[in-house]
Amino acid sequence: MYIPLCLRHIFPCILCVKRNIYKWGVSVAQYNIGSLIKRLRKQKGLTQEELAYPIIDRATLSKIESGKAMPNNKTMEMLLEKLGYHPGSLADIFMDTETTDSQKIVNELNSYLVWLVNDEKNPIVNKVDRLIEKLEQSENFMENPLNVQYVIMAKALNAANKKESPLKIQELILDAIKITIPEYNENYIEDYYLSYQDRRILNFIAVLSRDEGNLDKAINIWNRLKINIEKHCVDKIQMGRNYPNTILNLADCLYRAKRYPEAIEACDTGGKVCKETAFLRHFPFIMAVKAMCLYEMGNKEEGAKLLRQVYYTCELLEVKDAVSVIDQYVKSNQINLFTLEGN
Repeated sequence: MYIPLCLRHIFPCILCVKRNIYKWGVSVAQYNIGSLIKRLRKQKGLTQEELAYPIIDRATLSKIESGKAMPNNKTMEMLLEKLGYHPGSLADIFMDTETTDSQKIVNELNSYLVWLVNDEKNPIVNKVDRLIEKLEQSENFMENPLNVQYVIMAKALNAANKKESPLKIQELILDAIKITIPEYNENYIEDYYLSYQDRRILNFIAVLSRDEGNLDKAINIWNRLKINIEKHCVDKIQMGRNYPNTILNLADCLYRAKRYPEAIEACDTGGKVCKETAFLRHFPFIMAVKAMCLYEMGNKEEGAKLLRQVYYTCELLEVKDAVSVIDQYVKSNQINLFTLEGN
């Protein structure tokens, strides 16, 4: 079975930042942002070296925390995400015109790279190449190593769309992750302080492993990512943004490996987080995997019942991908969703 891949109460200083930008000017806003980063860093028990490495040096972080320097948009996001928080709209306040133009290109790129089309003739492939070229032409954008990492990741994703050599794709994606984790080792993923972009890259590494048939490696990466998120994401936005997709991929891979009880356990955990955080995009897919695991384990009545619930909920909400996944499964197993009978 194939499943498509897909602050206010936490940041009391943010409201102060927004008010003071207009009342006192950027210098006070800089101080508040630095104070926020410093406070969160100390709550995590991190040294300046640990938080800064390898994107900026300790001296630069010290200046940011003391209000003597202002981090650029991407660096600010990275610092907050490594601290386990979603940056929200905070960084947007300080976005200049050139950065805004680059961000529009990034947003468009992201909309094309949500799904892997795996078809070099798909018009999306050429659009992605053109957008990447625009980003590379911006010297200001490419000065930031985090933006370089993003461009490399986009190239790797589009190389997969073009069905280029797996070795080339692996080299690109490893080059990307080593920008922020120079000593990257998949067996230590749970200990790294990861940004959202880092997690996207690691997810892609796992997808490559899964698609090559290396289920054990993919499960290892997704399981360690799951532990990492549980350890380091401390607000609901970050948890909802990262956890459900990781759980879905882990559960799907465990299902493929016929490790059904482990897959069901992951689905239950993921479903609970989806409801608690109100990030429900992956919830139907997670429940579909759970239903299929139940069915494969011989609990056909309960599995078929859950499939029916998910199927009609997805039809009502027009979640077509989930409907397609379930429809394919029930047909191959001759399950009647009306009578809850199956072979």
